Amino acid sequence: SKLAITQALYKAYIPATTDTLIARAWSYYRDHGPYDRRIRAMLYSGTTAEELGHPDSAMRWYKRTELESRPDDHYHRAYAQEKMALLYKGVFEVRHSIQKFKLALTEFESANDTLNILFCYLSLAQLFSDIDGDSMYYYGRQMQKIALNSKHLEFLPPFTKIVGIHLFYENRF
Repeated sequence: SKLAITQALYKAYIPATTDTLIARAWSYYRDHGPYDRRIRAMLYSGTTAEELGHPDSAMRWYKRTELESRPDDHYHRAYAQEKMALLYKGVFEVRHSIQKFKLALTEFESANDTLNILFCYLSLAQLFSDIDGDSMYYYGRQMQKIALNSKHLEFLPPFTKIVGIHLFYENRF
């Protein structure tokens, strides 16, 4: 299906060059598809728009996914929130980015998605590093505990770097 091809290209890190495939998939699943395919078509419409350099369109797709996802669909809602947080972070909207990462974190915790939980904690620590050292340390410590317990040690060096940079600038002025 066109949705499966779009997903495969995205997961293989092959950037979209057109939105034709996902537009056709969305056109079909919007009215005929089962919930899971309709919600994924919305998400991948967002990722495709983002890859094509249309962040406003991507944000609209992610917001629609967030609003139309079922209350018990923690994964898709969290993924949309995470993608919005990254878009906000990219345009220096730190407050909005923090808000969306916190929402995504709650949903990923409900979905028991350890890797995305770790990513959210690390992203929050990074966002807070410039504005609130206590919050940076809180989110970083939470990430460290989970990383050590789950054996995902690849998340520890980035946090160490964030702390090092924070301490350097904190002690410089």
